Amino acid sequence: MLVVCPTPPTSTMATVTDPRPTRRSTPVDPDVDLHDPVQRLELVTRPWLLPVVAAGGVMGASARHGIEVWWPPAGGGFPWATFVTNVAGCLLMGALMVVVVDGGPRHPLLRPFAGVGLLGGFTTMSTYAVGAEALQRSGHGLTAVGYLLATVLAAVPAVLAGDRLTRAIRRRFARPPGQGGAAQWIRDGTPHISGVLILPVALIGVGFAAPVVGLFTGAGAGAWWVAVGAVLGAPGRYLTDRAVQARHDTFMPWGTLSVNMIGSLLLGAVASQLASAPPGGLFGLPTDTAASVALLVGTGFCGSLTTWSTAGYEIVALARRGEGTYAVLYAVVTPLAVLGAAGVGFAIGAA
Repeated sequence: MLVVCPTPPTSTMATVTDPRPTRRSTPVDPDVDLHDPVQRLELVTRPWLLPVVAAGGVMGASARHGIEVWWPPAGGGFPWATFVTNVAGCLLMGALMVVVVDGGPRHPLLRPFAGVGLLGGFTTMSTYAVGAEALQRSGHGLTAVGYLLATVLAAVPAVLAGDRLTRAIRRRFARPPGQGGAAQWIRDGTPHISGVLILPVALIGVGFAAPVVGLFTGAGAGAWWVAVGAVLGAPGRYLTDRAVQARHDTFMPWGTLSVNMIGSLLLGAVASQLASAPPGGLFGLPTDTAASVALLVGTGFCGSLTTWSTAGYEIVALARRGEGTYAVLYAVVTPLAVLGAAGVGFAIGAA
């Protein structure tokens, strides 16, 4: 006797993918992850990658410079402008990486432009470190300590807030796959972003960033020097991060820590020269030239070379991978390391 087992009925209802990240699906370094085969080859397969990173860096650094000019810190006071830009950048990085991780290859230049360039240039670790060192050297040690701790305690939760808010919005508007129309667009999070769209946006942004900042904040021609420095700083961070990652096989973000320390040391030397040399006499240069070089090297290059948004995301990503000890260690070591590097830079500049 032949017994036929009934086939379980197939559900006609589509499954909505759970948007929550898995332990191993989240990259630790949002700038570049060489454990990902696509990102390992992207310098070759995406020829516009570095120009897009540079363009995003110009836009981010110009926005940061405009806020700093518009909202300068009082003597010995809390550096609110840098604090707010770093925390806001971390919030946006948390939101951005939800789209990047979930979108995958549909957005090949979104991460380089918005993450590495725009948010990397908007946030800055070097200004954070040098600002704390300057406060300590001017006799405002408590403000310096408060600034160091407050940034860490605000930046990391900001990444989580951006992530969870974005995922909550996506869940709220989620629709079963294949419905098409507006529901499908919302489910995907963002429209398809490719080089065809990113490049014009980046070029237009670069063309308008410096003039707009100079006009509306009173930064004047200095905004152009910041833009020139950012063109070098943002790609420099990306390339240095790749080079450091290629020399180790751990998930610890040594590349980001390296660029943050290098930029803090260099900015410390520039800040020390500005403080100790005759008026405007940066490394013996004339006053006008010294001011331009300080903006190019300090605000533009060092500000874009270093980043808080990447570091903040990495702390959260390490914890998500179950590496809680490394996450806490990285959160503690990073402020201390960049502060130490800034102190060495001050000593070099004063020598």
